[in-house]
This record gives sequence, structure tokens and C-alpha cells, in this order.
Amino acid sequence: MKSLIAKSAAIGACIMASAAANAGFYYSDATGLADTSMSGQQYINGGYTGFNNFGTQLGAVGVDHYFLATSLAVDAAGSVQFTLMGKEAGYTNLFNYGGGGVELTTSGKPDSVWHTWATTPTYNVGSGLLDFAFCVVNPAGCLSNSGNNFAPNRMGQSIGIRIVDSTTAWLLWDDSGAGPDDNHDDMVVKVTYTAVPEPATSLLFGLGLVGMGLALRRRQLRSQAGA
Repeated sequence: MKSLIAKSAAIGACIMASAAANAGFYYSDATGLADTSMSGQQYINGGYTGFNNFGTQLGAVGVDHYFLATSLAVDAAGSVQFTLMGKEAGYTNLFNYGGGGVELTTSGKPDSVWHTWATTPTYNVGSGLLDFAFCVVNPAGCLSNSGNNFAPNRMGQSIGIRIVDSTTAWLLWDDSGAGPDDNHDDMVVKVTYTAVPEPATSLLFGLGLVGMGLALRRRQLRSQAGA
């Protein structure tokens, strides 16, 4: 019986892992606009803008373009973590999650250097929009993930979003601090997601193991009685 339960547990774990693997990031609406190659000039609403200083590095991790006027969401409960990878901005930009304090800042970070500068704590999340925001210190201004619903015509703050796979997404912030330069490299943040099994799935799996164990035990008792 122990052998059967061990095998059942392994199979169940694979099933649960497979279910978790199917969960992940998605764009919350279909209004986003695709830009051109990250390695060249960006084309937004009829106008070419400046170069993204991290085009080469982003291209190497699968970010060959990004989307505007959309928001980042997950389709199942799990956890997320955010990592500051670079910045190119005269202003100081900030990132926070859940309306809390500053989690990531470009203050003191050199321009155009690709590096794992800082990582936030891990946040537990439910399905739906992620509750994060980018802010500029001076002049003051913030834009939340849920408020990122327009594509600026080379002016106005905006968040470029690119989902690479179910567990990895990238946020490219533009603070619009120097005129028509919507190249979305003022603050570059990597997002990682880890799914967790739904409680109902775990419960059903546990009940299944118990049932299999009882069935095997009854079979053994009948076999012993007939001997």
C-alpha cells in the first residue's frame, strides 16, 4: 500500500504541477499597441521616438517589442516579485506595490547599465490585475497598472508591457520627462510569477489518495480472508 500511495502521490504532484504551469500572466485587454523592434527607434502613434537604451539586452530575453494601453494580470492565485534591471532618466522614478512604500527606486543608479539592482519582497496575489504603480518624484506624478489605459502621442506617462511567458513579464516605464522621448527605458522592471495549487485541487488530491488506500486495504483483507 505504501508503494501505491507513493506512486499516486508522485502522479498527483505531476498533475498539480501541470495545472500550476498553465496559470500565468495575461494582458487584461486587447487595446494594446505593438511597437517596432526594441533595438531600433520606436514608432508610436505616427511618430518615431528615441532609442531604447536597453534594446539589445531586452531583445536577448525575448522583449523584441512591447504593448501600450494595456494592464498586466494573472489568471490564478500565486506570488509575484519585481526586479529593477536598469534606468535611463534624469528624473528619479519609483515603483511600489499594493499602495505601500517605495519598493524600487532609480535614485543613485547609473544610467544605461543593465544589472540586477534591487528586488522587492515576494507578494501573494489573487487572480486579476496586479496592484503596482510607477511614480516620478519631481515633478510629482504616478501611474498605476490599472490606469495604464491610453497610448500617449509622444507625451504623457505610460507603461510598456511585454509578457515573455507564463511566469515572466517586463514593465518599461516612460516618465515623459524630456519631451517626445517615449522610448520606455526610464525604469525597466522584470516581473516573475509563481503559481500555487488551488485549495480545492489539493483537497481532491488528498481525498483521492485516501480512497485509493482504503480500496487497497479492503482488497488485502479479502485476500487474507480467502486464504
